Amino acid sequence: MGEKFISLYSERAETIFELSKLNLVYFSIEVTLSAFLICFVIGVICRFFHISHYLYLSQGLFGKLVYWGVPLTGAVSYYIKNKYGFSDWQVTGFIAMIPTYLMFTSCFKYSQKLIPEAGDVLKIAIPWFRYAYQVIYAKITDHIRVRFNRSNT
Repeated sequence: MGEKFISLYSERAETIFELSKLNLVYFSIEVTLSAFLICFVIGVICRFFHISHYLYLSQGLFGKLVYWGVPLTGAVSYYIKNKYGFSDWQVTGFIAMIPTYLMFTSCFKYSQKLIPEAGDVLKIAIPWFRYAYQVIYAKITDHIRVRFNRSNT
């Protein structure tokens, strides 16, 4: 029966053999940390650009799992597949699914609390830019005025 499985599903069997060679504790920690980092970075980007307000916060649990869980699982499984050289998407997707589904809601909550939106940053930054512009403009015009007065005298 094992030989038939290997002959029918060679890519899946190859991935399973590669998994059996790994240190599973280290591998599970790495998958969990990868899921956390990928979900947090995407959550930060979505928070900063005000995407999560419309596409995450307005969704219920099922909508979050479908619209965010599946693509984030794909991103984590893509990372794991490329890092370890696995050949089967189904196995890597299943490996990445559980940590990603457990992590992404917390990552989005943390990003909501820790990261400001672009509009909030602009509200703070625009007065500073205006002040810097006025100072630079005043220095340049004073410098031009002094040179112009020297050349006329």
